[in-house]
Amino acid sequence: MRSMNNVRGKQRGVVYVEFLLVFPPLFMLFLVILQWSILGATSLGVRHAASAAVRSATVVLPDDPAAYDGLPTYMVPVDGSCSEGFLGKADKLLGTLGLRTGGLPKDGKCPGGPRMDAIRFAATIRMIPFAPNARGLLPESVTGPLESLGAAGWIAAATIYSYGATSVNIMFARDNDTPMLTVGGRLALDSTKPVTVRVTYLAHCGIPIARYLMCDSSHSLNTGKNVEFLNDISEGNFSRAAAVSKRVKRSVPSVQLLSRGVGNHALLAALMLSGERFMILSADATLPMNSAPYQYKEKQ
Repeated sequence: MRSMNNVRGKQRGVVYVEFLLVFPPLFMLFLVILQWSILGATSLGVRHAASAAVRSATVVLPDDPAAYDGLPTYMVPVDGSCSEGFLGKADKLLGTLGLRTGGLPKDGKCPGGPRMDAIRFAATIRMIPFAPNARGLLPESVTGPLESLGAAGWIAAATIYSYGATSVNIMFARDNDTPMLTVGGRLALDSTKPVTVRVTYLAHCGIPIARYLMCDSSHSLNTGKNVEFLNDISEGNFSRAAAVSKRVKRSVPSVQLLSRGVGNHALLAALMLSGERFMILSADATLPMNSAPYQYKEKQ
């Protein structure tokens, strides 16, 4: 009888050992699949945002100046201003849905002017469902007042995150990293040719363990260098050190576009200095210009 108990005890010990050997890699695989699924869904959202942005661009760029604070057609000044910027529009939109935010913070700045702001709004509003919990990512002064608002506060925080993490640029050509040039604030765009818009998004990676394998630290993206290189080398992770360095280097053009076309540079800076881990996603969309030779009243 005693020998049988000993055998059973040994079998239990074997089961525990097998569990400890099998569970960690399976759990890690589960986390990687979960993070990859979230990034995959976000990538689809970025493609949809690019499609919405280019549809908006084909209409907004040649539209009546009276609808854009008198700004002439195809004008996208770098240091622009708007009578009502993105957050003002978002606040009204949330209000129509019955969500009272108490007023989103507004800074009056409008990079690219009211026309570019309208195009950016079309893309950014579609990225709100993919925004993470902004607490810890954005300054407490921004997220703190929103925590007491419940669902409205969460949506408002997601809106602010999307505003700081979504960049829209009008590109020289599809799959080309060169943004469209401006001459005196006016796009060097031939109205008879298609227009290409690129949406670049700073996707947050929040799944434990997987985020360190798949995404890069904000400091690496901000500097264009793998700041964890020495740590990886000291731990003998030579292949990871090389792979991350290459990935960060490839991300430099995307980081530049992210900074160039974002609606609020202060929010983007807060994200890039947060120490969190991100993956930069981008998508292009191209459509013919929806324009015709027409003189608005202001030009007659």
